[in-house]
Amino acid sequence: MLESVAYAGEEIEQITPEGMPLQFPKTGNFLGVVGNRNSIELVGAFRQAAERHEIPLPMQTLVVPGDGEDFPDTRRSDHSRFWDAGYKGVMLTDTCNFRNPHYHQPTDTLDTLNLDFAANVCRALAAAVADLAGSART
Repeated sequence: MLESVAYAGEEIEQITPEGMPLQFPKTGNFLGVVGNRNSIELVGAFRQAAERHEIPLPMQTLVVPGDGEDFPDTRRSDHSRFWDAGYKGVMLTDTCNFRNPHYHQPTDTLDTLNLDFAANVCRALAAAVADLAGSART
């Protein structure tokens, strides 16, 4: 699931949500790739696709135990419903309000977004889907 993927840059301050099992970098220039234990191979497939296709996309990956019940901030998108139903799923996020002061505000406009970063997220996602589709045929 794509969940807010275009607010990123070297000058952006990143906050780590309280109770998170890892410390995020202080600079909000990365994509968060969040999966549960059932989805660990999807997390790896996304990272590997970006690397294999040489897509410049800094990432922080997080695999949570269970369905993320102990870390509510990892469940803040539609992917959590898939987890709850036993399906694999990954959330791709710029971490929303943990770095973007414009999140859900009238100031959340196109000119505040990093469209090159968003395009790289889409390229990496397309590469991962293509790679996974190819491996399903073999």
